[in-house]
Amino acid sequence: MKATQARSLETAQEKLMQEVTKVYCLVTDLFDDIGHGYMAKYFPNPIPGYRVAEIGDAPNFYEFSLPFYAAVDEADGR
Repeated sequence: MKATQARSLETAQEKLMQEVTKVYCLVTDLFDDIGHGYMAKYFPNPIPGYRVAEIGDAPNFYEFSLPFYAAVDEADGR
């Protein structure tokens, strides 16, 4: 809580999660670009005779998230 200069655990967690999300997005973009570069260099064209599957109803990578929940017992006083 000192590092975030927050007065409550909830505010501290919100500030921390905002910073974590920024880093997460940057790392995701980095690995997306590395993956695209690798695939373009080593797998430029589909292998002849194989069908390439098209998945049209999958969610966009940036449109879903796995929730993280942490419950703190306020009566505990910690």
